[in-house]
Amino acid sequence: ELRDRSTQSGHLGNIGEKVTTEIEILSSKYLAQTQYGGSGYMVNAITSDNHRVTFFTTNEDIATSTKNVKISCKIKSLGKAWNDENVNETKVNYVKFM
Repeated sequence: ELRDRSTQSGHLGNIGEKVTTEIEILSSKYLAQTQYGGSGYMVNAITSDNHRVTFFTTNEDIATSTKNVKISCKIKSLGKAWNDENVNETKVNYVKFM
């Protein structure tokens, strides 16, 4: 079902571009210690127009949200989903929740 929803042939935007979109959280994994110190959540999500995105947050309410969330963010890198090389995935940072 998730693969069927990941229909975009491109990415959410170009590296460095600022984007506003609505996301649905698919999964989040708590990291007790990151390479930069501190803890937080690695979040996998899909946009309302079916782009896959990932980002890091320390906000537990967002990481565990069951409702769609509107965000603004900056495109960090473009790649493929770790578990499906046929699905494009956009890594974002500077995520702000609206």
